[in-house]
Amino acid sequence: MKTDFYTKAMLTIIAACLVYLTLKQAAIMPVAQAAGTTQVIVAGWANSGGVVKPLDVSPLPVHSQ
Repeated sequence: MKTDFYTKAMLTIIAACLVYLTLKQAAIMPVAQAAGTTQVIVAGWANSGGVVKPLDVSPLPVHSQ
């Protein structure tokens, strides 16, 4: 009977330690945070063949009423 209690106690301690280690490592991933703003200018795109197509920069017509 003492052996059964000892085995259950040791397995419970081992399981608790494994849960602790797992949860501790899950918190290692840092939260993503922005360092600041960056201006992005789209100048074109590449098609599936890798050919770069420039962006058409002609102004759009504006109709005011």
